[in-house]
Amino acid sequence: MTGVRAIVSPRARLEIRGVRLSFGASMVLDGVDLDVLEGENLVLIGTSGSGKTVLLRCILGLLQPDSGSIRIDGQETTTLGGRARDALMQRVGVLFQRNALFDSLTVWENVVFGLMQRGQMPRAKARALALDKLAAVGLDETAADLSPVELSGGMQKRVGLARAIASNPEFLFLDDPVAGLDPMLTHGIDDLIAERVRILGTTGLSITQDVGSIRRIANRVAMLWQGRIVWTGPADRIDESGSPFVDQFVHGRIAGPIQFDEQWTVENRE
Repeated sequence: MTGVRAIVSPRARLEIRGVRLSFGASMVLDGVDLDVLEGENLVLIGTSGSGKTVLLRCILGLLQPDSGSIRIDGQETTTLGGRARDALMQRVGVLFQRNALFDSLTVWENVVFGLMQRGQMPRAKARALALDKLAAVGLDETAADLSPVELSGGMQKRVGLARAIASNPEFLFLDDPVAGLDPMLTHGIDDLIAERVRILGTTGLSITQDVGSIRRIANRVAMLWQGRIVWTGPADRIDESGSPFVDQFVHGRIAGPIQFDEQWTVENRE
């Protein structure tokens, strides 16, 4: 039939199947299945200690799952190493939970550390790029030559985000990107994340417990509980998800299926 355009669904660029990982007797990930689609920002939610950061570390190759598959653009990553791993990581921007800044480097050197390590640009050009990315997260040139220890916690978070976006990555993995920020800065960082995903076509996976951020940056939401994904759905459905886990989490209720004596069983794993 002429004049009819086929609707093509976004492809999954990150595919997680049956991922399991335990620390001693504690099962942290118990068969996680999850897709992140091209061009979306999926937000992973869950209580403290539910295994969110552990899953992200498995995706990044910092932890080796006991079993299961993690594929990026169809490439199995759980067995990837050496140059192949390095090549993959060049396509990825990461904001770690505690920023992971180097105190021995200036702020601007932290922002372009990966690019300079790979010898991709001269120092003067790298500094100019760093200043541009710092401006994008609300930091001016006066912060560029400081040490990270001279910055507030919120400013350090913004430096970590500037480093994550320095190479305009295909994938953006963010672990608590607005933790420790005041409401105004939280809005600003959320807007930046949403812009990067939307305009640049970046595929993102973010971890946050800030319900306001979920509403601002997520296309879809997935909830992790007791090592498994218990709900996935559009971000605009979190208030009517039909999941008692999501309902309790989003509305901050004490009563519900999440028992607080259980949620701390793996608190030191994140």
